[in-house]
Amino acid sequence: MDREIASLGAREALVFRDHVIGLEATVGRLRRDLVVARYEAEVKAESETRAMAEADRLRGEVDELRRQSDALRADTAVLRAEIASLEGRVASLLASRSMKLGRLATSPVRLVKRLAK
Repeated sequence: MDREIASLGAREALVFRDHVIGLEATVGRLRRDLVVARYEAEVKAESETRAMAEADRLRGEVDELRRQSDALRADTAVLRAEIASLEGRVASLLASRSMKLGRLATSPVRLVKRLAK
């Protein structure tokens, strides 16, 4: 390169050298930009990986909550059936008592005996 510069005139040599310095500066900026771009891509990839892992974890939690919700619905249905059965038994017992009390009320002798006990 020095031979090329020597063959040029002094003014042309200064212009050429300025041009080379400008190109070297441009190459330096491009290298720095490339390093920054690589770093940003790496950070973005790591961030996306963490976000995907978090999304998977949350999906697992949602699935577990759905299973628990389904189990609670099933338990609630069983309890409602048991409550309905118990309500039926209570109504039956109350009806039976009511009938017994009705028979006692119709027979004064039975009522007196019942009260005497």
